[in-house]
Amino acid sequence: QLPAESISCSLWPSTTESSADLNMIGLTTAAQFMWDNVDKRFGFIPFGGFGPGGVDSGHMNGSAHYKGKAIDFFFKPYKDKTQVAKGWTLANWAVANADRLGIATVIYQDRIWSRNSSFKGWEIFVPSYGDAKNPTIRHLDHVHVDVN
Repeated sequence: QLPAESISCSLWPSTTESSADLNMIGLTTAAQFMWDNVDKRFGFIPFGGFGPGGVDSGHMNGSAHYKGKAIDFFFKPYKDKTQVAKGWTLANWAVANADRLGIATVIYQDRIWSRNSSFKGWEIFVPSYGDAKNPTIRHLDHVHVDVN
């Protein structure tokens, strides 16, 4: 199910952080701020994509996960309509709050929203890695959110 309307926002410059700036759980300050806001708004959502000391495998080349700038929020089972609706609620909330939270990209259910091309709204996401039929690669079972 696609969102009925897209929301866009303007791009504001942000500071960059290096992998040396990861906190105890493997996130940058910006990613931790985003996660704190998700938790405050939605409560606990199963998550992944980061770890103490950072992660260096399991994602596409150049992934924001490797820099501690991305979190995956899981909504399983991915074919359950209630879970899909919850996922879209988070995904659209992330887009609506992208300026405030420094969000750069949101991916869910074969769709991608990018702050740098927000005027395009939600676009079709075609994985450039792995098995294109895999529900996780296609982001059918989780909302990927990364920050600048």
